[in-house]
Amino acid sequence: MAIETGAPIVPLAMIGADDVYDIIFDGDDLAMRPVRMLVQALGMRGNLTPPLVRGLGPTLLPKPERFYYAAGTPIETTPWADAPDLDRAAEDLQAVVRKALEEELRFLFAERERDRGRTLWGRVRGSIGL
Repeated sequence: MAIETGAPIVPLAMIGADDVYDIIFDGDDLAMRPVRMLVQALGMRGNLTPPLVRGLGPTLLPKPERFYYAAGTPIETTPWADAPDLDRAAEDLQAVVRKALEEELRFLFAERERDRGRTLWGRVRGSIGL
């Protein structure tokens, strides 16, 4: 679609959401079968069964984790517009976008490793000058 319209693609990356909750059982786990059956009885697909999660301690409150965001350099799609095989052009563009996203994710993981205030304890230590 981006190739057909000439719209640039901006690679956006985010990490941190996976640290907010711990998954105890995912929706496909045998222990979640009763919930999966309820989901299906409600007319939804079974693969939409939510996981059983734990947040802060044994609660559903999310852990106070930081999220990290990055926006990469926009990727112009016009070089692929005149390609004779649009499907092949889309595959080539997809590889370029994937590489750009992987670079942004590597950057974010490195930033997170350097961030002393990543955790609540780190933020408390920083606020009192430790």
